[in-house]
Amino acid sequence: MSEIAAGIKEAAEFLKSGDCFCIVSHINPDGDTLGSAYALAGILESIGKQVQVRCASPIPPRYSYLAEGLKLSCTDPRQIVAVDIAGISLWGSLWEELGGRCDLLIDHHVSNERYAKLSVIDASASATAILMLELAEAMNVPLTKQIANAIFTGITTDTGCFRYSNTNAQTFEAGMILA
Repeated sequence: MSEIAAGIKEAAEFLKSGDCFCIVSHINPDGDTLGSAYALAGILESIGKQVQVRCASPIPPRYSYLAEGLKLSCTDPRQIVAVDIAGISLWGSLWEELGGRCDLLIDHHVSNERYAKLSVIDASASATAILMLELAEAMNVPLTKQIANAIFTGITTDTGCFRYSNTNAQTFEAGMILA
């Protein structure tokens, strides 16, 4: 089993064991951080978990569809998950507000500072959203329209609709699964 696959499995077990999650996106959010956050929110809600999604910056209205159908009902998070956040400075004010801790970090940036208790970092992935697809598979969560839309948003924004040089076979495979 590869290091990434082992990390996905460990992350899946951590997520199954929790009950109320805060998923954090980076400041000045883009489609990958938001797509990853809302995909993970959908995955967790589908297995009965309570979730909230937070970002220190305003979420652009063009991404409002990502939350459609979600309850986002966690008011007292016990587990904190960061998605697509390479360093603490990208948390903005939320790092301090949430107690300066991160239980799980899922990211694709080679520059990641590895500041979480548990990290899943795949620098070969063209977007963090691809890791959400792997996580859904590892957790046996079927892809709902909401989850698939969120993952697809993350992939297409970080790859320039499959045109940037970070696009690879894994990217196209993910696109085929989501089609």
